[in-house]
Amino acid sequence: MRSAIILLSCLIVRRVRHKMELKPCQEGRHRRFVSRENHCEHIGDNPEEKYIRQIKVDGDVFPPGKEPKRCDYLLLNDTDKVSYYIELKGSDIRTAIEQIDSTVSLIAPAIKDYTVIFRRIILHKVRPHEIQDSSVIKWKRRHKAVIVSRQHTDIL
Repeated sequence: MRSAIILLSCLIVRRVRHKMELKPCQEGRHRRFVSRENHCEHIGDNPEEKYIRQIKVDGDVFPPGKEPKRCDYLLLNDTDKVSYYIELKGSDIRTAIEQIDSTVSLIAPAIKDYTVIFRRIILHKVRPHEIQDSSVIKWKRRHKAVIVSRQHTDIL
């Protein structure tokens, strides 16, 4: 029992250490923050020039590999304390949802001031029957999430 508690506390410390290293790949009061991957694009328009941090989660915050599941990018609006979790995916909606939810559960506790959380999935190839699946629709409603094809723009 004691070894299980020590192992669990080591895992928690390791996760917290990862969460605290949110090094941005771009930050500042730029008018536009673009995230691209898999022929998909998310654009964060910043007309009011708020202070934004763009963080590449997959590969920078968490080292390359399969675990833990994580989304591609995180945009943090430091002015309004709003976070945008972004997954740029080929076509697998279910995996994209898992990656977003996993990343929120790993990072959100370390950035508690960011109380507004937006989830964005941009797909290269949209399969209408998957988007109309009841579990996907419930997830979108529960989190006020957006699932779109190829490109999406948010006003930050």
